[in-house]
Amino acid sequence: MTRVFRRGELRAAILMALSRIEPANGYAVMQELAGAIGGAWKPSPGAVYPAILGLEDAGLILGSDDGSGARTYRLSEAGRREALADDDVLETVADRARTTAPTHTVGSLLDAFAAGAEHRSRRLDPADARKVERLLDTTAGRLASILEETTDG
Repeated sequence: MTRVFRRGELRAAILMALSRIEPANGYAVMQELAGAIGGAWKPSPGAVYPAILGLEDAGLILGSDDGSGARTYRLSEAGRREALADDDVLETVADRARTTAPTHTVGSLLDAFAAGAEHRSRRLDPADARKVERLLDTTAGRLASILEETTDG
């Protein structure tokens, strides 16, 4: 959707969001970011989850398995110090989100669709998987046609 983060701000925003709700899983962090920032911005799992993993690799957050296969995160002491150092980042980004005109990319729309897909984690038998694959193939073809029309016009 709309790009409202500048270099380093997503990292700082995740730390600040996690400081408000820890311990939390990645989905809860995305919900906290969405609520704090609002505007035209919607969290993208394709951006947020890699940033969370990077913060964990950097030792700023600590992850643990909750027993159900999900991962729960909390700030390390270094992460807490960094979150306090950038404690206005969510407000800064929220102000930008409110004043920035929405823009869309195919990727941002696909990310939003995937994030909101009600049955995304449902296991499929082979027959249903083939049906979904055919639907997605058809949709990909229609999407390509739309994009070709807009490029040609």
